[in-house]
Amino acid sequence: MEEDNAFKNITERVEKLEKEKLKLVQTLSSSPIELSRYRNERNIMFYPICSTSKGKRLKPIEYWSDDNKYFIKVTADHTYGMVKATDLDVLRYAISKAGEVKWKTGIFPQSVEFSAYELLKELKKPTSSKQYQWLRGALARLSSTTYKTNIWEGKSTVFFHLAECSYEDESGKLEKIEVTFNSRLIDSVANNKSLLVVDDEVIGETKSQIRKRLLELVRVAMGHKSSWEVGFEKLKKLLAAEDVSDKKFKETLSTRIETPWNVSIDGYEKVIFSNK
Repeated sequence: MEEDNAFKNITERVEKLEKEKLKLVQTLSSSPIELSRYRNERNIMFYPICSTSKGKRLKPIEYWSDDNKYFIKVTADHTYGMVKATDLDVLRYAISKAGEVKWKTGIFPQSVEFSAYELLKELKKPTSSKQYQWLRGALARLSSTTYKTNIWEGKSTVFFHLAECSYEDESGKLEKIEVTFNSRLIDSVANNKSLLVVDDEVIGETKSQIRKRLLELVRVAMGHKSSWEVGFEKLKKLLAAEDVSDKKFKETLSTRIETPWNVSIDGYEKVIFSNK
């Protein structure tokens, strides 16, 4: 009897601690929180999951790995268009906030909440009507862009959205935004330790969609190495720039955008990024 009571007391204490932890997760997920670093999920950083076009993109993105083992097809909603590289700042912030909760509690939350003001201040964007308009569009594009892929599931092909977004907008300033992550992102972060640091320069880039995407791609591709060599055509596909002429794309890499790396281009065959 004494052993049964002791076991019962231990079980009750464990359950109480678990409830307290889950309550803390919920509180942190819905409250303003100071970010130590921006973070993103590895697959999102590497694969072409967004448009890098200036305008509205409706044409699907299709990409296969070199060994034809992994693929991804990104399909836009005809009303809103495909999610853009700059739109992903919303997801980067949401993932970063969830990451902070994980470091404090050990649990990556299914969703996080924040106000538009909180987000825009963290992104160092002005809190203007133009930015609120961009944010509404970004939430719509993020929620409606569809992915057909086996990247997260291995052998199985799945259709899904990276996140579901909802908001309250009675004041016209998006006072409450909720981003709910797809379970595949949560599993990836929890099981594969694929939550990686994002350079502040990625967040700070607001004008060039291709440069913003390139900064994140090269960082994750290089890892701890001093250089990364990639085929010219493959790089175009990874940047969702397959419709850009080879000449213009080469000019973009060579002269139109600045990068933290030395960029060497061998004709139209390969591109090498190396540390300066």
